[in-house]
Amino acid sequence: MKKHFCQTALLSVVFLLFNHPLSIAEEADRLVIITAKLFVKDEYKEAFKQRVQPLIEATRKEEGCLRYEFYQDASDPTIFFFYEVYKNPEAQTFHGRQTYLEEFKQDRKVMLKQPPVTTIYDATQRK
Repeated sequence: MKKHFCQTALLSVVFLLFNHPLSIAEEADRLVIITAKLFVKDEYKEAFKQRVQPLIEATRKEEGCLRYEFYQDASDPTIFFFYEVYKNPEAQTFHGRQTYLEEFKQDRKVMLKQPPVTTIYDATQRK
């Protein structure tokens, strides 16, 4: 089930790259695609979902954020998944410097079982 979820997320990336408006396709070689898997302690899963909402709302308003999705694993409700697409490295750097992201990272420390597993994908290799 988890493998299927990750495969579905990656297929969404491919769909975005090839079926999005021309404005994104023109800059596709500079896209930054990130996935992050977070493992939350059982007693914090509801608090975590509430805490992440302001981060999602603020990030989606960033000019360079093309997509910012948050999912809960269907087979293990303590696992959460972020799927992020930025129009270029500068947009991702901008996101990384926001105070709301730093505050979220501090707040989540007590909620996580282990460090997040984050992957940055190279969109330039899609050709």
